[in-house]
Amino acid sequence: MTYGTFIEAFGQFGRQLEFLSKAIGHDETRLAFHNIKIEPSDAVEGKYRAVASDGRRLHIVDPLSCPDNIGVEPGLWRFLRSTTKTAWIARVGEKGALDFPNYRRVIPDTQATFETEYWSGFETGKSCVAALGPLVKFINSFPSPTVINPAYLADLGCEVWKVSYRGNSEAVVFESGNLKAIIMPLEYIV
Repeated sequence: MTYGTFIEAFGQFGRQLEFLSKAIGHDETRLAFHNIKIEPSDAVEGKYRAVASDGRRLHIVDPLSCPDNIGVEPGLWRFLRSTTKTAWIARVGEKGALDFPNYRRVIPDTQATFETEYWSGFETGKSCVAALGPLVKFINSFPSPTVINPAYLADLGCEVWKVSYRGNSEAVVFESGNLKAIIMPLEYIV
C-alpha cells in the first residue's frame, strides 16, 4: 500500500478520528472497508465529511473539525493509531486503492417510529466506561425486541445521543452534534 500525506491530529479533530476508527472494518475479504473516506461536506461549504464502516455499522462526522492548513483532502485515509491525545492518519495512494462502498444506501430516509435519548457512559478521567444498567434499560425501551451489539454501543464514546428507531430489522440511527452512527441490529430469532 502506498501512502501519501501523514497527519497527526489533536483535540476535537483527533477525537473525531478516534470515533471514526471504531467503525473501520478489519475483515481481510472486505478491503474497501479498511479506510476512512473523506469528501466534501453537505452540511458546511468548504468543509469535509468523514465516513467509516465495517459493513454492520457506519460512523459519520459532518462537518469534520480539521484545521484548514493541515493537509486533509478528499480521498481514502488509513487510520494508523491513536493515543489519549493524538491520532494519526495517512492518505492512501490512488494506485490500487479500492473504492469505498456507497454508504448512502444504508442511511434510513423513512420517518422514525420511536425516538429516545441514550447516554453512552461516563468519564473516569482517562476513558469512557459504558454503564450496563442504562444500556439494558435503553435497549429494552424499544417498541419491539431489538438486538444491538453492545460493543458497538460502547464504541460510541461518552456522548448524549438522539436515537431514531424504525423497527427491529431496520438500522438504528444515533446522532450527537456532528457525529452520526448507523447501526444494524443483529438478527432476532424468537
